[in-house]
Amino acid sequence: MKEWIPAFAAERHSHDTNMLVGSTPQKRPSYWTNILGGMGKKCSGEAPLRTPPALRKHVRGYWTNILGGMTEGGGNERLAPQHVSCNTFYVMEGLFSYVEKHNRKACCVFDEFQEIATLPESKRIEGTLRSHIQMHKSISFIYVGSRRQLLMDMFGKNRPFYGSCGFMTLSSISSDDFVPYIVQKFSESGKTCSPDIALLIYDHVAGYPSYVQRLAAFAWGMTETVCTKDIVEASWNALLDDTTALFEATWTGLSPIERRALTSIAAEPTSQPSAYEYLQRYHVPASSMQKAIEALKMLDLVEYDKEWHLVDPVMAAWIKDTRSTTI
Repeated sequence: MKEWIPAFAAERHSHDTNMLVGSTPQKRPSYWTNILGGMGKKCSGEAPLRTPPALRKHVRGYWTNILGGMTEGGGNERLAPQHVSCNTFYVMEGLFSYVEKHNRKACCVFDEFQEIATLPESKRIEGTLRSHIQMHKSISFIYVGSRRQLLMDMFGKNRPFYGSCGFMTLSSISSDDFVPYIVQKFSESGKTCSPDIALLIYDHVAGYPSYVQRLAAFAWGMTETVCTKDIVEASWNALLDDTTALFEATWTGLSPIERRALTSIAAEPTSQPSAYEYLQRYHVPASSMQKAIEALKMLDLVEYDKEWHLVDPVMAAWIKDTRSTTI
């Protein structure tokens, strides 16, 4: 099944290996400059980069302290906010210094960039990053995030990154591309999945890329020779079981009104959630619906595209199957 879900496996591996704590700041300028210089040499093939465990701990620990929360052994040691900004300053300076010294151009990608916004000192960190980034022309920066509303807010008015870049939304992979890929992967392993069955897999999860891969992985694992509709249905139930714990955790963190609003939109996407008949049908007070939708939007649980609907199609199915009669 691993060949079906490389992105998912890589993401889990990344999360598992970042649970480390950084040390307190000591001789930061030379320390971080040396680290980044060594990384640059590794990338350019000038010299091998040695990464003993202690060094890996310091490097990973730096990003842990910025992005927060994950610690080795369940501890809660964290750098003070001023140390986080201090670390950010020296890391950025080390990167810029290396690029300029070696007359190179570089591209720096910040994955899940919006998580900075969840920290108490987020604006301090954002300001430190922006003050350095705007002064250098030899490095391009890409800010990637899965929680779109938080990410967009970071580039809104009265925030340090306002007006600093353009925006690009990644749309879903079309069935014209995904269906042949599924068929091909089954064929390469000596199994058969017809285009119609591959399209059924795609449509079951509304083309959501990670779910297409995971559902196809379950179907591939259950197929001996030929994938059928019954196998896809069994795979769909397995996917629901696999995601239940995550959905339960999300559901538990919502208020009763937010749960009602989420259930109504899962069961019946609408462009007018405040319409009298809609509110009556799902027992949501008019004064609470808009506030609940705004909260759900900030959590990236719902979005508007001609009508309000859930971002996650599997969560929508889970709510309709298990929660629609419990509120």
